[in-house]
Amino acid sequence: MKISASIYSGNRSDLRHTVSELDALHVDMFHIDCNDDETVFNDIKQIKSLSQTPIDLHVITPTPSKYWQLISECKPGRVSFQLEDLEEELIFPADNEIEWGIAIKTPTDISTFEKFKDSAQFALIMATTPGQSGGVFNRENFQKIRDFRRNYPNHGIEVDGGVNDEVSFILRNYGVHVAVVGSYLMKHDVQGRALSLLKHEQVDSHFLVKDMMITKAHLPVLNISNQSVVSILETNEQYKMGYCLFIDDSGHFMGISTNADMRKGLLKHPENFNELKASEIINAQAIRINENRTIKEMFQLLRSKNQTISYLPVINDQGQLTGAINFNTLIKGEL
Repeated sequence: MKISASIYSGNRSDLRHTVSELDALHVDMFHIDCNDDETVFNDIKQIKSLSQTPIDLHVITPTPSKYWQLISECKPGRVSFQLEDLEEELIFPADNEIEWGIAIKTPTDISTFEKFKDSAQFALIMATTPGQSGGVFNRENFQKIRDFRRNYPNHGIEVDGGVNDEVSFILRNYGVHVAVVGSYLMKHDVQGRALSLLKHEQVDSHFLVKDMMITKAHLPVLNISNQSVVSILETNEQYKMGYCLFIDDSGHFMGISTNADMRKGLLKHPENFNELKASEIINAQAIRINENRTIKEMFQLLRSKNQTISYLPVINDQGQLTGAINFNTLIKGEL
């Protein structure tokens, strides 16, 4: 995941010093908020004269058209427009040197991106109030990010607002491509350490497992009664997640069947696969975790087990399946 450092979270009056410090840290981009202020482009020109680091520009305006010439002259690497403020039709210019994006506030449904999916390369999900520094990440956006990635898998995701080390850890798990970081990075006592935490390291978290999990509605879930090997294989192929989860009539978690479970089951009947029963490829003793445990407690659980866990079912206090966590997405998010 790339880090886009919010320039104006530092000292705007001393851009030369701010740019020099951030370049020394090797940040990936400089994020600039333009709240319908054309003078911002003077800063962009100054920054480009000082650094080769790409500019990540977020424009909040009712009339994007008045910025096309300025954008063409300054050539930021990425430009996003705030959807909710638009009062004219947004048609991106044909410019292959710029990645175009749509910024969406927390209350706005991601389906609004549909009309831009053929012209925009990414969505900028605003997790706090746009243009305000130091806000707290709104956890509703975890679900928004999951929904966007599921509906628009070929588009990038950028997140802005309240990103600190623990939020960054979850965003990396979701495969977010760019995180905009302001106050946490610019006001940290040791900026190099802050950047390392944002990009690479696992940190303790007060966020809950249910904030991070894929919800049940989007998982391969089967009722354990009257299941066949064929139905399990077909469901596994349909979802392409590498596993199926099983519940009873009341929704209680009853087990999991992973690709590894299937291989082990097949090897029990090498001469006649038709003898394989569904029960032989379902692990009824699979490790699971309560949705109200913290992310920190989840990793404590994983470290206590002498086995590799790729998929972790999530249950509520009644033992009903509510979701799952796929740890292979964490690996992808780190690439």
